[in-house]
Amino acid sequence: MPTETQKLRILVCGHFLRETRAIVTSGDFPDVEVRSYALDCGHPQLSESVSARIAKAGGSSGEVVLMVAGCLPGTFDTQGRIPAFFRIHRVEQCFTLLADSCLIDELMLEGAYILTPGWLSGWRSRLSRWGFDQATARTFFAESAKRLVLLDTGVDNRSADALEEFSEYIERPHQTITVGLDHYRMVLTRIIQDWRLEKMSHALEASAVLTSRKQADEAMFLDVLTGLTHLSTESEAADRILGLFDMLFAPRRMVYASVQDGHVTDCRAQPLPAPEILECQDWIDSPKELDQDSGGRQGFFLRFTFHDELLGLLKVDELAFPERRIEYYNLAASIAQVCGLAISNARMYQNLQHQAITDSLTGLFNRGYLFERAAQEFERANRYDHFLAALMIDIDFFKNINDTYGHHVGDEVLIEVAHCIRDELRAIDICGRYGGEEFVVILPETGSEMTLQVAERIRLKIEGLDLASGNRQLKVTVSIGVAVMDGDCHSLEALLQRSDRALYAAKESGRNRVSAWPGN
Repeated sequence: MPTETQKLRILVCGHFLRETRAIVTSGDFPDVEVRSYALDCGHPQLSESVSARIAKAGGSSGEVVLMVAGCLPGTFDTQGRIPAFFRIHRVEQCFTLLADSCLIDELMLEGAYILTPGWLSGWRSRLSRWGFDQATARTFFAESAKRLVLLDTGVDNRSADALEEFSEYIERPHQTITVGLDHYRMVLTRIIQDWRLEKMSHALEASAVLTSRKQADEAMFLDVLTGLTHLSTESEAADRILGLFDMLFAPRRMVYASVQDGHVTDCRAQPLPAPEILECQDWIDSPKELDQDSGGRQGFFLRFTFHDELLGLLKVDELAFPERRIEYYNLAASIAQVCGLAISNARMYQNLQHQAITDSLTGLFNRGYLFERAAQEFERANRYDHFLAALMIDIDFFKNINDTYGHHVGDEVLIEVAHCIRDELRAIDICGRYGGEEFVVILPETGSEMTLQVAERIRLKIEGLDLASGNRQLKVTVSIGVAVMDGDCHSLEALLQRSDRALYAAKESGRNRVSAWPGN
């Protein structure tokens, strides 16, 4: 972990300042600070004065990551106008910091003018700096934008009002897409963790140079760090840690226990089998068990921590050279900090990956990842001439539920419906929230008859939900459109369009029913 004097400054456009600060202040980033630089979107004049202001905002020394988007040309970081200690993190479109590039590309192709809360908060002054009055602004946006789209990150509760005012001012329709901070958090976390690991690598390298007596050990630390730097799962980290300690100490047996909030959640051993989780939990519940001498003369316990949080335990038994146990323990303790960081990184990356692909309310796949997985299945079915089916599911009269009972009840309905859908599917099936109250299910290797059976089971399960709001019982039903891929269906979009048309037929026929695309 970098020391307190080793700070990372993240320098961002002022339009993203609040989002960046919200992520950094809410995470485990005490070694990171955030600053902003000011540029007018659409007018990135790369004068010496602008470059000087950016350099000044970053400070005169230390490590700085400059977040640069397409508003600055690619030659900016090669013209020598910013200090050498600046690192450049470049994205083609700044909006891809907040949302998946597929969504941004789709919106731009549709002619949307994309807005962020930071830009929108000062829209009047920005139009004034561009030289627009209301008449010229309306002319400009009428020619360049079909609608306004706000990527709402949730950091400014006035964004909705500002969007309404801006939309009325320039006479353009508007839309809000709630993106939150998960995508941007994953980008920033990867940047910060890479910086931390590089700093630790430099520190260990310097230590190896200064302490020739321990050169072999320090070289081993560098190898450890290299191996642990980019692990994506805790399982990978645990296996790598067990392999490392096996190589260093050659014990006959080791046990790794994963700890979260003081509870052992998983354990593995080398060689197998692993002990029961309750046995490992006793190590935590009995403090004496974790004393370094509790392993007897043949081994020792080792804690893996990060920011004083216990993340894992390692029990090393029956050392090949027990007379060197104290020496081995001291060496193991010096490596433990790197192992703790690797475990923390892996968990954070797993959590961020999960957040990036799931809908935060229902827990199903979000729209972007749903389409990615669905496209893979369509390609496979098309290549090998296999069955593939799609269900389009819509909650009947959902707007009435929100209007009558409130949006909190509407959210509960969405959650319960999502559970019902997931319960009726196989592990290989793909299910996601398509948008609003609509869901899409992709069924690999499933023909017409089986698809209709699955759809009917889902409809009946939802119809049987027992929901209540206050003293009133709440009845929930869904309409489902079914389509199965055939020789005339040449794209995923075509398959989904068929299921959408079948859904429309189910709605027209009275709702709370399943309707199939003609010919299935």
